[in-house]
Amino acid sequence: MYHMHGASTRPGLNLDDVGDLDENVRREGRVRGDKNPSAYTTGEWPYDAVPEPDAPLPVYYSLALARTLDGLCDRRGYSHRSLSLAAGIASNAVGRIVRGDVYPDLATLARLEDAAKEPIYPHELYRQLRQPGPGPAGSAERAGGGAPESQ
Repeated sequence: MYHMHGASTRPGLNLDDVGDLDENVRREGRVRGDKNPSAYTTGEWPYDAVPEPDAPLPVYYSLALARTLDGLCDRRGYSHRSLSLAAGIASNAVGRIVRGDVYPDLATLARLEDAAKEPIYPHELYRQLRQPGPGPAGSAERAGGGAPESQ
């Protein structure tokens, strides 16, 4: 069993329900067995990559974020490493996000936005991806062939 150290033991939260987590999932930062974002695309990340028709929604967000981060670094003359270090995260983190190797967590996004002093999260991307149709939100086919540019 995987137990979270220092985690809250609030009533109703049973860490034993977390179950066994595969070592690869913990090490690679993947969730629910998802492959890396780049595995769901064709073309080179981030600018030539096009999500496959069955790509999960987080791939679109990862691609938009990768384009935003790479563009920010280019505009400001930063290396991926220097932005990572300014954000206080692993020195290779921005490079891994831009290459589509990982899905960044919220703490990483918060640190990157704080270091950049500008928004980097793909704001309201869901509105651009959503198409009218039956089924639960997010289950309709994605709009367009690639991830839209972030705002």
